[in-house]
This record gives sequence, C-alpha cells and structure tokens, in this order.
Amino acid sequence: AKAPRTRRTMSGTAAPLVASPFRAPAALARRRASRRAGRGSAPTTRAQQTCYMDIEIEGEPAGRLTFLMRPDLCPKTVENFVRLCKGSDVGVDPKLTYQGCAFEPYSGKYTYTCKGRGKHVFGAGKFVERDAMSGTRNETPGVGGGTYYGEPVDLRKDGRSVVLTIPISGPGFGASRFAVVRVGESPGSLKQRLLANTMVIGRCVDDASAETLRLMTVADGAATIAACGEA
Repeated sequence: AKAPRTRRTMSGTAAPLVASPFRAPAALARRRASRRAGRGSAPTTRAQQTCYMDIEIEGEPAGRLTFLMRPDLCPKTVENFVRLCKGSDVGVDPKLTYQGCAFEPYSGKYTYTCKGRGKHVFGAGKFVERDAMSGTRNETPGVGGGTYYGEPVDLRKDGRSVVLTIPISGPGFGASRFAVVRVGESPGSLKQRLLANTMVIGRCVDDASAETLRLMTVADGAATIAACGEA
C-alpha cells in the first residue's frame, strides 16, 4: 500500500496530511452573512425611516414620540404609516391622516393604542402585507407565547424595548390602527402575549419619547396627536 503523504510540523515531527473541510465559495458566504445580519434586532445598520408625533394632553404639549421604522422588512405597512403621518393623501380623503387622532385611555398593560380614522392609503378593504409576514415570522418565548412579525425583538434580554406595532388580525386590523408597546418593561407572563398577532414596524429609542409615554401613562385626559410627519 502507498504510504500516506506527510507534512513536517514546527517541532520537526511528521504528521499525515488531512484534506481541508469544504468551504463555501466567498460569494455564498457573503450571502449567508447578509441573511444573518438581516434578522438581527439592532436597528442601527438597517434601512430606516423616521416619523414623529407631537402629543398634547388636554390641550397642553406633552412632548414628541419618534419612531425609527424598518421599510426593509415590511415596506408597504411602513409606507401606509408614513403617509398617514405626513397626511400625503388628505386631498383624496380627509380621513387619511393621524393628525388630530386620540389615543385610547391607558389600560395599564404597557400599550398605547390609537385607532386612527379607520382607513389606509391603498384603497378599500383590509390591508395586510402577507409577503412581509411570510419572511419575518418570529416566536415569543415561553409556553404561553405566540407569533409576531416584522422586526425581531429580544424579549429575553432587552429590558428597554419600546416598539411600534400594527395588528394583523383582530379589532381594527388592516386599516390605520397602531400601538406603541413598552414590551421590554413588561413582566414575563405578559411579554409573551403583547406582540402576538402584530407586525413590529419600528421602535422608539430616544429618552424624549420615553418621557412622553410616561406623561401619557399618568395623565387623566386623552393624549392627542397634535402634529405628525416624517423627520
């Protein structure tokens, strides 16, 4: 039998040559790395759009909510939200804006909900971005959890996440309803359910937004969107 080929080690001893394991071509490796990066939770390196809402409580300014959104994950849902913030389509229908809309009274469940005026910018019927749902499915942790879509959120470790969600089923879905959710602060038993059946399209990441939400939490009167747009 033919003796195996050897190589000389740094210590001077002979060692058999072993075939190198298969390595993916560089282009394939880059594509895999890109896909892995696209499913991360940090929004700083992704395509973003920024919208704001100036809030009033009983006619008094209460600060601004600023949203960093992810059009790369759910482009049509983000487009609907941005256009309603900007009032781009009020010439078509005066109801196609968030300006002047009120949030529902705070329920104590870390969620601030606004119904809007019940219309989306794409016409009649319910609008749900099914293509984005199929590519951005996320599971909440725990046995009592559920499924949500859009931007992933680290529900185990991130204790500060404040996210912007759109319902994909249930009351008010497929139109203008949205919610701001302090999911990071919520207890584990509630954390598993707060995002279920929603699409996470962005986050609030600044201290000014956190202070505005604090004022909305303790206010007796309704919080109203006095002005809104794209920053």
